[in-house]
Amino acid sequence: MAPLLRSTLIRVAIVLGVFYALKGLYLSGEILPTMAGMMICVGLAAIVLPRAVIEIASAIRQRFREAHWADDEGRWRVFRGASIMVREHQGDLWIRCADVAKAWESPLPPDEPAHTRIPDCRGDFARLSLVRRVLSHQPTDNSDPRHIAFIHWLDQIQKERSRR
Repeated sequence: MAPLLRSTLIRVAIVLGVFYALKGLYLSGEILPTMAGMMICVGLAAIVLPRAVIEIASAIRQRFREAHWADDEGRWRVFRGASIMVREHQGDLWIRCADVAKAWESPLPPDEPAHTRIPDCRGDFARLSLVRRVLSHQPTDNSDPRHIAFIHWLDQIQKERSRR
């Protein structure tokens, strides 16, 4: 973004320099050349400055898109309004157990899958693949649409990661 900012500042400096020169002409009493120069300068500003503003807006938009479509690390995911923390740790995707309990509407079994702590994260985490396996084989009503949708959602996260 530094070259873009530099080119924009150069464009603004050129336009301001021309306006400053016209100010000198006006103060010296040269009205007719000042009026002609002012019309030319307004035309120059109308051509040069909007392009710079559009380029800066485009660069800012690109930065926001890069931040939005960043890797899974550091991002929260949402399943039907419930925020779910997914982290990549030791080459695997990990999901916070408390968030799974919120989305599944019942707690995970205490022993399955094995819970662990991830540095700089609050709560216990479990491997996403193990959570998916445990939930799909859990002896609950698997015909519940919310449970089916959650298992499908976990599959989608794994597919997204395997595509990268």
